[in-house]
Amino acid sequence: MLRSLCVLAALAALASGGVLLPRLRPGRVFDGRIVGGEVADIHDFPYQLSFREYGSHFCGASIISKSFALTAGHCVAAGPTTVTAELSAGSAHLSSGERYKLKAISGHPLYDPMLIDFDAGILEIEGAFRLGETQQIVALAAAGEDLADGELVTASGWGVAKENNYDLQPDLLAVRLHLVAQTACAQAYGDFGGVTPRMLCATDVGKDSCQGDSGGPLVSSAGKQVGVVSWGLGCARKGYPGVYTRVADPDVRSFITDVAGV
Repeated sequence: MLRSLCVLAALAALASGGVLLPRLRPGRVFDGRIVGGEVADIHDFPYQLSFREYGSHFCGASIISKSFALTAGHCVAAGPTTVTAELSAGSAHLSSGERYKLKAISGHPLYDPMLIDFDAGILEIEGAFRLGETQQIVALAAAGEDLADGELVTASGWGVAKENNYDLQPDLLAVRLHLVAQTACAQAYGDFGGVTPRMLCATDVGKDSCQGDSGGPLVSSAGKQVGVVSWGLGCARKGYPGVYTRVADPDVRSFITDVAGV
């Protein structure tokens, strides 16, 4: 089944409830919040960024070095440019935050929009982030680093509260989830093409990331970013975990190192 970034396909999917969707904000016309999450303090998530186009949030991102941020490949593939896009940092509120112009936007060269595979993108800002209490670099999982099934992880972002909810939510939210065994996730999505080694899954009852959270970080209890919000069937649906880009995958990790130097 096609997994498309097209606005019409996204809206049709939301209506029918049966299509796998990247967690990009459909049509970039609404914001909301993570499903089942709690209001977050930017001091606890100082790496969190809002990836904006024409001043409006449409994806998340994270600070991975003084001048580079990590996001989802499908956010990059949606067409933002260094002229139209920017990053906002240092605030949990979408209405505030320090803005940074972009110098370069790079997507993984093997990104597959049909499978939403190799779903990673790098954003380089002009100058450097003003690092401090509310703007900090998040450590990244190393290539090949193992993650235990059931491990506690946290996703954060400004995505929608639930499917078909387009209400604006101005505050950053975070949700605690548990990693799902790769075999179990592959089985859950067996009718939709399964999952690839570049993907990992996380879930909890009534909790998930959702549209608008795309590109945001999934961080382990050790404080390392292990995933990037990518896609899923609906949001918080029983039996269908959220799917994240696996930062530790060698092909994903080498792309990050080659472009951002970390």
